Amino acid sequence: MTPLAEERRRRGLSLEQISAATRIRVAHLAALEEGDLGALPGPVYARGYARTYAAYLGVEVPAEEPASITSLSIDRVVPRRIPRLVMTGPLLGGLVLALLSGLFLLYAWREIDSARQDFLPAAAPRTALAAPPIASPMPLPSILPSAAATPAASTRPMAVLVRATDQVWIYVEVDGNPYYGADGTFLGPGEEAGFVGTSIKIRSGRPAATLVSTDGRDFAAMSATSKEWHA
Repeated sequence: MTPLAEERRRRGLSLEQISAATRIRVAHLAALEEGDLGALPGPVYARGYARTYAAYLGVEVPAEEPASITSLSIDRVVPRRIPRLVMTGPLLGGLVLALLSGLFLLYAWREIDSARQDFLPAAAPRTALAAPPIASPMPLPSILPSAAATPAASTRPMAVLVRATDQVWIYVEVDGNPYYGADGTFLGPGEEAGFVGTSIKIRSGRPAATLVSTDGRDFAAMSATSKEWHA
């Protein structure tokens, strides 16, 4: 029996409870406990699932694993000591995750809506209108030219919305910063995530199942595993 299975049973948790909290399918959780690599989608998903499962149970996996992973032996996992005061029940953890997810989605949608308003067609600039005649013997000193030279809304942020049609792994950089950290994150079927910035880069483990909409346009599947957008 692997340490993952032992820790789960010690806590009295079922695979269904862990699946609901981590959004990993029950079959994949069972494969992790049995070390059945053939039942998992691929090495990238295997490493991501193993890290997520181990983190939920409070055990650690090695920081780096070889790219050509051929085994999911969890014997190398070193249990992490966690103060008892930090331990919470699965239900409380699920409620906290749901609350944080709701707050993030609310913030993301507000940012996306604001960015879409910025990209609506703007009315003709007022500086292009002819200035009314001024009773002055001297010409007006370079007021209009300097106003016309001012750039109008340069480097406005753009909004990118991602929707998964199946479970996919994505890595996102917003303005050069990893959005979900170095390991990226997983999106389940029908899940969406929004990003706002002047430079957005997305890498997907399954481009065909990753739909992208930029600035309110129609969703379209990614044409490559990695793509970058600039405002």
